[in-house]
Amino acid sequence: MSVSSSPSKPAPAWQQPVGTTLGDILSWRARHEAERLSHIFLADKEGEELRMTYAELDRRARAVAVALQKVGERGDRALLLYPPGLDFIVGFFGCLYAGRVAVPAYPPRNPGHLPRLLALAADAGAKIALTNERTHKAVQRQIRELPDWADLGWLTTDSVAEAPAGFAPVAVAPDELAFLQYTSGSTGAPKGVMVTHANILYNTPYFQESFRPHRASGSGCWLRSSHYMGLIYGVLVPVYPGHLGVLIASGRVLP
Repeated sequence: MSVSSSPSKPAPAWQQPVGTTLGDILSWRARHEAERLSHIFLADKEGEELRMTYAELDRRARAVAVALQKVGERGDRALLLYPPGLDFIVGFFGCLYAGRVAVPAYPPRNPGHLPRLLALAADAGAKIALTNERTHKAVQRQIRELPDWADLGWLTTDSVAEAPAGFAPVAVAPDELAFLQYTSGSTGAPKGVMVTHANILYNTPYFQESFRPHRASGSGCWLRSSHYMGLIYGVLVPVYPGHLGVLIASGRVLP
């Protein structure tokens, strides 16, 4: 497993973050821009869309964080197995709020995907998998007779209880791990890259500088959130300056 390093050059001065981690920035936006839309998901079905404000994302992420803190320990790896949608974003920020290391992946569509997914989970040292109720039921049908999956815990994040009043996200240092990004593994075993909170805040301004969106604009992304570009450009980059992130299902046909 390799380490993603941050160059010593500081982030561009044109965009000043409001915290030392992306979790700090989300918390700030939830306090000061609660009703501002963070993301929209356009589903395959024409006309169907899901919307989420910063207040909702923060509230749901806190609930996931509380549930995660009841199992395991700080720094544990959490496998993210979500279908396209907004639940992945909630699970990812829930990991950041709980001091857990997110491991983006995607749920198996057939039993043939299970060996690669198991290899990824083993390499990451994942202790728990996060998903939603519907996907959990589908995955359990595939793995119920596979002993190699017996030690992996599961958390369905769309059914967790609200965080208690006064809950505060775990304070993390910029050099702590935020997530592990894995290659597709199409020609070999999956290989992971260790990405810190500082890496995220260093790289996101450069995406902003390259594409030059502004507060009134939005970005569109049709890549899976488990894909590095889908995660960074579709999920994380919009939170940095607070512009709208639009996620598009791969089968969606836009007018």
